[in-house]
Amino acid sequence: MEDGALNNSISEHDDTLKKLFHLYYRALCSYIVQFTKSMPEAEDIVQNIFVKLWANREILGKADSIKPYLYRSAYNAYIDKFREDRKKEMLMDTLKFEALSEQLEEDH
Repeated sequence: MEDGALNNSISEHDDTLKKLFHLYYRALCSYIVQFTKSMPEAEDIVQNIFVKLWANREILGKADSIKPYLYRSAYNAYIDKFREDRKKEMLMDTLKFEALSEQLEEDH
């Protein structure tokens, strides 16, 4: 592909992504905040969806309907984050328990 054609292709995808962002960003944030109960966390999740969409921008022309794709992607990203956060909480609980156990053993 020539540089001019490549630049046009990127520009077309860039314009499409900008339109999608402006069209769906707030609605997706409102959707995800129902789960997170935190607007900053919802915004992070949705922003990451658009970053991934840009990285995989070739799907922009292949998807039958982008709206269900965006909502499913946002929900899946929330689930992934929820699982990650739970793992971190469980690790922290384990570390706290071990530290308390060691402290109790030292005290006796």
